[in-house]
Amino acid sequence: MEKRICISAPAKVNLHLEVYPTEGSTYHGIRSLFVMVSLFDELSVSSISGRQDGEGSCLVEGFQGLRPEDNLICRAHHLFCLRSGRMLPVRVRVDKRIPAMAGLGGGSSDAAAMLKAMNLMLRGEGFSPLSASALHRIAEELGSDVPFFLGTSAAFAEGRGEILSSLPAPPNHTVVLLKPETEVSTAEAYRLLDERGCFQELPVSREELQKALYVDSPNTWCFHNTFTNMLEEEYPLIGGALRELKELEADFSNVSGSGSAVYGVFNEEEKADRAWKTLKRGGKNAWKVKMLAKPPEPVYN
Repeated sequence: MEKRICISAPAKVNLHLEVYPTEGSTYHGIRSLFVMVSLFDELSVSSISGRQDGEGSCLVEGFQGLRPEDNLICRAHHLFCLRSGRMLPVRVRVDKRIPAMAGLGGGSSDAAAMLKAMNLMLRGEGFSPLSASALHRIAEELGSDVPFFLGTSAAFAEGRGEILSSLPAPPNHTVVLLKPETEVSTAEAYRLLDERGCFQELPVSREELQKALYVDSPNTWCFHNTFTNMLEEEYPLIGGALRELKELEADFSNVSGSGSAVYGVFNEEEKADRAWKTLKRGGKNAWKVKMLAKPPEPVYN
C-alpha cells in the first residue's frame, strides 16, 4: 500500500547578513540572522511499492528541465538512503510557490523538508530514524542554508551558514515580500562582491541583533545586508523595489540573502495589507506573510 507524507517547506528571510572575504578559503564567511516566513512550497512524498533498484528511485514531479543530480530534493533523497543504509524509492510531487533565485531559500527548504519526510518514512517502515545530528551532517553536504531549515524558525548563523545557534520564536511581525522581474545567482552576487571588495568591516554583536529582533521596533532595527548597496547599483529593479516598499511605509526593508527578493516589515497589519494590495494591483510578484513561530513538520496523509 502506498504511503504518502505531506510537508510544507517555508521560505526564509535574512533580517541581517554580514559577508566577509574568503581570505584564502574556498568560501566566504557570513554572520546572519535567519527567520522562517509563511510562504511555502508543498511537498507530497509517496513510497513506491516493490521497487528495490537504486536507479531512478526518486521521481520528482513539478520541476521542468532540471536534471536529478541538480535537484536538491533528489540529492537529499540519495544521501539519506546512503546514510541510512535503506533504499526507499519515492515519488515526490512539488507545488512550487517560493520563487527561485530570490534569496528566499526555496531549494534549501525543499531539501530539508525531504530529509524530514524521509526520516518519518524510515520510522514508518519499522526502522530507527536518523538522529538530528546525522540529518544535520547530510544537510551540510547539500548546501550552507539547508541546516537552518531543520531547526528552529529563527537562528543566528556563522561560518558558511551551517554553524547555527537556535533562537526563540520571532515576534509575529507581518512581512511583505516583493520579487522584482530579475534574478540573481548566488555565485554572481559573490563574484561582484569580490570584484568590488565591499565587504563587512565591523560586525554587529549577537546581543545587539537579538535585542533588535525581540525588543526594538522594526523602525529602529540595526540590521543590514552586505549585498544591498552593490545589488541596488547592479540591478536597478532591486533598487526600485526597495524604494517602493519604503514609499509604502514599511518600517524596515532590505534585500533577502543575495537577492533578488526584497522584503518590508510592518508594525501595523493594516499598513502591510494596504502595501500588499497596492503591489498586487500593480501586477507585482508580492506576498504578505508572517514570521513563523515554529517550523512545519511532516505528517502522513
